[in-house]
Amino acid sequence: MLFNSLEFLLFLPVVVIIFYLLPNKLKRFFLLLSSYYFYSSWIINYAALMFTSTIITYFSGILINRAELKKTKRLYLIISLVSNLGILIFFKYFNFLSESLQTVFSFVDIGIDMPLHDYILPVG
Repeated sequence: MLFNSLEFLLFLPVVVIIFYLLPNKLKRFFLLLSSYYFYSSWIINYAALMFTSTIITYFSGILINRAELKKTKRLYLIISLVSNLGILIFFKYFNFLSESLQTVFSFVDIGIDMPLHDYILPVG
């Protein structure tokens, strides 16, 4: 589903109306499910990627909340950031880094064929 599609034009008002009709306890969960639906309607595989990121962030938040030492809280935050940014960096920069390494290796006459991936950067 694209932002400029008729499907989105119907999806958004329905989500907004249901959101305001729901009790406060369910609103965040409904928005999460709506987001999963929105992104999975484009490419279903990205729902699994978003679910992974959600789980990492959710459990990191729980661990940060339970930790008593500031050092431990910071460690959990760093793990969460590295994991989520690692996903983004992989999708956004893997091919760039792979092509750059191949160029560097070709200057020193090392014929390494670096892999390239044909992934589309997930928006969410």
